[in-house]
Amino acid sequence: MGDRMETDILAELIGRKLRALLQLRELTLRQSTLIADDDTQTLLRVFAAKQKLLEEILRLDRELGPFRVQAPEDRVWRSPDDRVRCRHAAEYCQRLVEEIKTAEKRDCNELIDRREALGRQLETANAAADARSAYQSTSAATRIDLSSET
Repeated sequence: MGDRMETDILAELIGRKLRALLQLRELTLRQSTLIADDDTQTLLRVFAAKQKLLEEILRLDRELGPFRVQAPEDRVWRSPDDRVRCRHAAEYCQRLVEEIKTAEKRDCNELIDRREALGRQLETANAAADARSAYQSTSAATRIDLSSET
């Protein structure tokens, strides 16, 4: 196919964005499990993989930029089916973005809750250590030597 049409490029870009968003959704689902399991090391690897996908999605969005200013009805497609497939893929991309955003917000709130719980545990542990230390200091200061020296 030597005669690539502009809409072929559009469909290809949307297809690549869709595949990247599907991968991002899978990692986001895995992220939720890792948060629940407190698997920080694997979670950090998932964050790194997600960062690469986000960079790819942003690059694809930049490439899609010129198509956003076009009137959709002015585009020439190879067939009506190609147009419909591309529109459905673009709509699915939007649904995936919303799904991912919702999951990210939920996971972020879960991480904040865990951080705050850990902070409370540390405060409790520090308070117990401070009380123990104060008790030991008071106890040592109030000891009376009852040994007899005769």
